[in-house]
Amino acid sequence: MQRSGIPSSLRGWRGFHLELTASEAIITLIKSATESIVIQWKTRPVEPFVQGLRLQGKQPIYLEAPTLWLPPMAQETTLNLLIDNVTHKSVIARSAEIIATNQWRSLSLKDWLQTPGRYEVKLWNISFRWSHRFEICEKYYFPKSAQHQPKIRHDRQDCAHLPVQVETVAKFWAAQLQIDGLWPLESVTLLLSNGQDASSCTLQADRIGILEISVAKLHELLPKAEYYVLGYQVLGQENQQLIEVGRLAETVSISPPIPSETESDSSAVIDTKTVKPIEKSQASTVSNWHLVTIKSRKRDIFCKQIQHRLNNSRPEETGIVTFQLCPADIYADYVLVQAQKMSAARKTLQSIEHFMRIEPKPLTEADVKRMLGT
Repeated sequence: MQRSGIPSSLRGWRGFHLELTASEAIITLIKSATESIVIQWKTRPVEPFVQGLRLQGKQPIYLEAPTLWLPPMAQETTLNLLIDNVTHKSVIARSAEIIATNQWRSLSLKDWLQTPGRYEVKLWNISFRWSHRFEICEKYYFPKSAQHQPKIRHDRQDCAHLPVQVETVAKFWAAQLQIDGLWPLESVTLLLSNGQDASSCTLQADRIGILEISVAKLHELLPKAEYYVLGYQVLGQENQQLIEVGRLAETVSISPPIPSETESDSSAVIDTKTVKPIEKSQASTVSNWHLVTIKSRKRDIFCKQIQHRLNNSRPEETGIVTFQLCPADIYADYVLVQAQKMSAARKTLQSIEHFMRIEPKPLTEADVKRMLGT
């Protein structure tokens, strides 16, 4: 019957130092002044290994050319080195001058491996043979499985189309949303708008990349309204709308003023020299058409917000009488705005998401007709 004992090991930097600097050692355990235990220690046979900046996972994928470490040998030994490009099935380097000594030796592979690809390193001689396959990828490589492909759930139901449309404001504030597929502990910016004002806050996903959103917690961020839209944005991506209430019409069928046939004295191009100064009392009733530039592929969202603003405000406040969409594809990122007061119109447009620029020079009636296809 064996005596019981406590298993132990030599750890810390002393253990690593002993393993890297010597193949044999003697460990002495002193029990008393006259009694000690001597342990003969030998390192297990070690093999070469490759070390470098590596992605997490089982597959050896490096972000740069790694370093090859040669283990200590009992005597100086000459090894054959061969580096194959597995991707292109070609030999990159062949050498027979690699000498292994009784100490660890490092050999950088940067001189041979300078492009991404799959490689194999082979070392051999008469009594020794070793090989290792690995991959070098771009420094800013993201595997497909790691890219953002979040799933959105509304009240525990997967959402096929975004934004989710709800019928009432009460259902909007009662909504429970979930974003699944984020990075662990990733920061997400929530963007809440009511068409006139906007507010944002930052939340953080949990350790498995799930973010739970209770819309009710955002209730105090904006004043009461009949229209709300909530979106989210992660670093490096555009804002994605999640849920909306009070959806507005996507198209507007308001035509610009066109002179009648009886007005024979009016022309398409107005001669500014013959135009009389506008009286101050008439200034509020005069409006001009201006070309507004918006962000690419954001016209529908922009039109919803501006239409909501016009429905809830007077032209004297917004400076805008109406707006119109051009049917031609070439004007997909433009909107025609009929402005009554340029300074107020510009201020209103600047407060609407995705607005970029309003041309200060008014359009002529001929330009408006051409752009509208009338």
